[in-house]
Order: sequence, then C-alpha cells, then structure tokens
Amino acid sequence: MKLLLVGGGTGGHILPFVSLVNEAQKQGLKIELVLADATLDRAIYEENFSVPAYFLRTDKIRRYLDIKNFLAPFKILKAVFQAQTILKKSKPNAIFFKGGFVCFPLLIATIWHNIWQKKKIKIYSHESDISVGVLSKLYAKYADFVFESFGKKTSFPLFFSAQSQPFSWQTKQKKLLVFGGSQGAQFLNEFVQRNQKILTDYFEICLVTGRGKSIQSKHKNIHQFELLPAEKLKGALETADVVLSRAGANSLFEILSNQKKSVIVPLPSAARNHQFLNAQYFAQKGLIELYEQADTRNLTDLLVNTTQNKSLEEMLKTANIANAAPQIIKIILKSISAR
Repeated sequence: MKLLLVGGGTGGHILPFVSLVNEAQKQGLKIELVLADATLDRAIYEENFSVPAYFLRTDKIRRYLDIKNFLAPFKILKAVFQAQTILKKSKPNAIFFKGGFVCFPLLIATIWHNIWQKKKIKIYSHESDISVGVLSKLYAKYADFVFESFGKKTSFPLFFSAQSQPFSWQTKQKKLLVFGGSQGAQFLNEFVQRNQKILTDYFEICLVTGRGKSIQSKHKNIHQFELLPAEKLKGALETADVVLSRAGANSLFEILSNQKKSVIVPLPSAARNHQFLNAQYFAQKGLIELYEQADTRNLTDLLVNTTQNKSLEEMLKTANIANAAPQIIKIILKSISAR
C-alpha cells in the first residue's frame, strides 16, 4: 500500500512529514511526497528526506490586485494535468493533504480520478491552525477523514518530532533558540542583530534566520543558520532554556511537547490572523508568553524573566502534548484496509 503526502510552500507544510514518514515506514506503508517546485521546498527535502518525491510547479490566486492573477489560472490548469501524470506514475492508495497551494491541483486530479476510475483513492487532510483556511474547508468536503490539531472532540497535533542530534553549545550561559519558521522572521532577526550586545550578556544564541536572511554578526555566542535539518533543530530545542519564535502551529506544538519556556511573537500579516489566534489559545492556558510586534514591553527583559519563571515551568509540565503521527497512520491504514 502507498500513501502520497502533499504539501509545500513553508516548512510548516513539509516538516511534519518527517514524523509521518518515520511512522509509516515502521508500519510497512510506502511513502512518496509531492512538494512545490520551489527553492525552499527542495532545500527542506534534501535536508530531511530520502523517500521519492515529485515537485509540482503551480500558482495561486492572490487576494489582491496583481497581474500574476491573470496567468495563475493557466498555471494551475497545467499543474492539474501534471498532477494526473503523478497519480498515474505513483498509483497511491491514499493521499494526505497537509496544506499549501500545491495541494489544489492534486485535489482536483484526485477528484477526477475518483469519478472516472473504479479504484478510488482515499483522501485525508490535516489542519494545523485554530482558524480553518478556505482550501482546508474545500479539502474537507471530499476527505474521508479530516485531522485537526485543535479539534473540538479529538485533536491530532502534528509536528516534525524528529530524532534529535546534539547541538554544540559552547558556553555555560543560558541557551536561547530563535526560530522564525522556514521562511525566517525579519522582526526576530532584526531584534537579535540590533540587541546582540546585551543579549549575549545573558544568552548563548542559536538563530535560524531563514534562507537568504542572515544577520551581520561575528559574535562567538551567536550561532546562526539559514536552515537546520529537523534533527539538529530538535537537538537545539531540547537543550534550549527559552525559545523566541513565531506562532505557526507546528512550531508551537513542538515547543510545548518539549516543555520549553517560550516567548511567542505572532506574524501580524498572517492570513486570518491565525498565528495570533494560535498563540492566544496557549497564552490563555498559561503555557507561553505572548508578545505582539506592537508591544511596548522590553523583549530582552521578557526573555530573561521567562527563563526564571517558575510558574510557567510548572504549567508546562501539565501540557501533555504528543505527536499524533502514530494515530494518523493507524487510522489511514485501517481505512485503506477496509475497502
């Protein structure tokens, strides 16, 4: 039996496949990936996966006036035909949609396949954020099962949860991991660059900037990387004293599953304001420190105080968040076998 995992555009749509691939292979399920034909997707794939992958070139309809919107429908239609070719080559029993505009052509191709072919392909989707997107609602109409990280009855949090490789910290100072997601976070990068002198008085820093977004720093206590493989990122996270991060759902669940103190800065321009809503959910439970970009508090002081916050430490012990990859693969296998 074969499962096709589809997602792309950001690390949040790809890195959760690490745990799904590992679990599926334990259960004897063959896995292939479909990612966007983009530099970021290829880089993440090369750093983290050895299973076969297809790279699909497509586009999206932008929610603002842009000349690219005139060509987008033609690119999407072409991608649908390419997706049909992928289905013919791969012959999957099921498809798991994680998110990103690369999913849409595959969904259309799969719907057409299921209309005209006797052998149906099972459809599954996963929504990470507390606010459900337009495409996720579309997938849900055709899905055999919808997994949600913030499900009202049953939750299926999915994050990279890789095997860890030790991170080489060099000092006995407190350890700060700054991670803005696979695309980086300009606000976080600029904060570290602007305040590196005072920050390094308190912390040794691992800074993941995102591709092409390195900061100017030669300070020995700042270790910066454009991207880190999931195993090395997990190693840095496991040994960090505090984390400064954006509020992507996958990052939040990974941080909380490792019971790490964190200061979370939602991306203000995120669609549906979903990053703020994700962060607000956990802040109200007392599990994170929420800091908005317009916040007037001193962020350096907040980071230092967060490392010393004993009540936050105790609350994190009650979080009890586990990766749902084993449950997800179990449900998919049971569904496929029940044909």
